This record gives sequence, C-alpha cells and structure tokens, in this order.
Amino acid sequence: MAVGLKADVAHGLLFVAGGFTGQAHVYDLESGDEVATYQLGGLINDVVVTNEAAWFTDSALPHLYRIPRSLVGPPETLVVTGPAANLSGFPNLNGIAATPDGGTLIVAHSALQAIFTIDPSTGESRRIQGVTLPTVDGIVWESGRLYAALIALNQIAEIALSSDRSRGVVTSSVTSPHFQFPTTVAALGDRLVA
Repeated sequence: MAVGLKADVAHGLLFVAGGFTGQAHVYDLESGDEVATYQLGGLINDVVVTNEAAWFTDSALPHLYRIPRSLVGPPETLVVTGPAANLSGFPNLNGIAATPDGGTLIVAHSALQAIFTIDPSTGESRRIQGVTLPTVDGIVWESGRLYAALIALNQIAEIALSSDRSRGVVTSSVTSPHFQFPTTVAALGDRLVA
C-alpha cells in the first residue's frame, strides 16, 4: 500500500508512506528495488524529504517519524505536542511539507481543518492562524507559498504565510474540470501536479 511518496533525487531514493500497514518503504529510483522497510506506527500517511531526513506523518497517532536520508540508524519518533496532537477526529496529521532549510515542518490536520508548524527538534506545534481548510489532505511548499489539496471542495488552495509562519491567508483556489477529488499536490517546475 502506498498513500504518499517523495523522491530524493540526490540520493536516488523514493520514500513511500505505507498507509494502514504502519510502514515506510524506501526504493532505489533507478532499479525500483526495495532498499529498506521500517515499521513505524498506526496510519503512515505522507512524507517530505529535507536536507537531513525523510519525515512521515501518522494519521492515527500524534507522531512524526524521522528516517535519515543516509538510511543509517533506526527511525526516530517525534511526539507532537500542542494543538496538532489532537486526536478527537479522524484522520488527524496528514500532508506534510518543510521550509527550504528543514527548520520548520508544516503539517495538515484533516480533522481540525487546519495547518500547523511543528518544531522538528521538540515536536511543539502551533496552529497557523487565519486559515480553515475543509478536508485538507496533501500539501506542498513551493516558492514561498503553501498549496493544499482540499478533497471535498475538489480544489487546491494557495496560501500565503506570514514571515514567521504564524498566520496565513488563502489567496486563490486552483480548480479544473479534470479534478476528481485531488488528495495531494506536488510541484513540477513551474506547474502543480495533483
């Protein structure tokens, strides 16, 4: 099962979120061979690759999982604290993005219809104020903007964040007659792929 994936072109690896299996898989981009499998947690939903690691979300537990890009050493569990740790609905932590320096993780929380920043060192979360995103799923950070797939609205929201990432505003919505409930979004050059 694969529900989220990100390519690490520099290392020739593909990181795959394994959904209800609770696993993360790593494949060789060239050969397609499986390089590693990790048993992580509940519902491993999405992944982002930073300069140092691949980070996976868990939609059933308030956890993020870190696998070093070098694949050396075991995965680490980061316990999320603060408002993003809320498990009163389902699914919870979902799409994930990172700032270019990897110093801040940005996570969509589907049940709360919100996005949060998470400190990758402490797990502390803070809600990004001013943005409500019904049925938010996959997200991507590209050129200083955040894009979020909104399944039930059949659109992708473009979100401008303040410089400290404490506030946001939806600046536009991307729609298409070809959309059939987009669940994720990725950047490909100057285009978005849903």
